[in-house]
Amino acid sequence: ADQVDTDSDNTGDACSDDSDGDGILDGVDNCPLVSNADQVDTDSDNTGDACSDDSDGDGILDGVDNCPLVSNADQVDTDSDNTGDACSDDGRREGILDRADNCPLVSNPDQFDTDGDDVGDTCDAQPIPAMSPAWILSMATLMLFLAHWWSRSARSRKDF
Repeated sequence: ADQVDTDSDNTGDACSDDSDGDGILDGVDNCPLVSNADQVDTDSDNTGDACSDDSDGDGILDGVDNCPLVSNADQVDTDSDNTGDACSDDGRREGILDRADNCPLVSNPDQFDTDGDDVGDTCDAQPIPAMSPAWILSMATLMLFLAHWWSRSARSRKDF
């Protein structure tokens, strides 16, 4: 007869309520033959990560997945550091963490954001603020003032 005792508790698995000895009864254990008290199941497939070949459910086996606990079927690794962008803290290795980087997939260590829209100029389709009607009106007013001032100044100096 089979006397396998996975958790080495001197009670065969056939007679044990907790075959792997992780404190979770086999009937509700998402990985009954491998100890995993935390019961983590990243891809929610009812098989614990400890027993899963694809923990994140992205179709890429954990052994070759560049980000095995975050689904990233495209396996994009912009900085070629063997850690997928989905798991990288600094995708371009410029010293700025992605969560604070205003252009996380393109290197821009200066973090310039001319138009203040929280998208770095390097990634921004329109890095310079559009000229608003109010801005155009104020520039026109300024030009008229300067022309008037120059005209009066020139007449008073008789340089004109």
